[in-house]
Amino acid sequence: MKKRIAMALCVALVFSMAGMALAEMVKSAYLYCIVIEQTATTFTVLTDGQQRYTFQKGENLSVQSASGALAMDDAVVVQYTGTIEMNAEEQSVHVAEVVVLSTLDGTVHENSTMNAIWVQSLNDDGSAGPIYGFDKENADVAVGEDGILIGDDVEVAYRGSLEDLVEGQVQDVGYVHISVYGQIEDTME
Repeated sequence: MKKRIAMALCVALVFSMAGMALAEMVKSAYLYCIVIEQTATTFTVLTDGQQRYTFQKGENLSVQSASGALAMDDAVVVQYTGTIEMNAEEQSVHVAEVVVLSTLDGTVHENSTMNAIWVQSLNDDGSAGPIYGFDKENADVAVGEDGILIGDDVEVAYRGSLEDLVEGQVQDVGYVHISVYGQIEDTME
């Protein structure tokens, strides 16, 4: 009887370990990018690192956006399983979901810290708008060689809408991608 119980425990342990290994193999990965082309069956994106990837839309593709569809120049997060191949014309990964993000353009504000970036937003007319904070701890941050400096041009892509943002406090949004572009230097002639 003890041998059967021990054997059953061993078999259960092996299947449990195999299940964990399988779960590790099918973990989702996320890619922040901009939609640059699309057809009825594919969409092509460009990453911050200027890598271009084309994905199949698939019949079960979930697009999280107000319209339920992708549009050119949308900032998106692509959730997929599999491995992206750098120079492949089309990817053979399974795309589970595409989330269209809202974006906020502005400049890095002086209140920024190691943990949070504060953004002086820009109004439609180019004047200074409200100041919003974003947590950098769990954010995807892309910066140049100078890091993040006060006054740098910045774009923040986030899950939610502008109406969800609260002026003067760190935002509670599901996903944040911060792209810092540096300062545009004036040239003297």
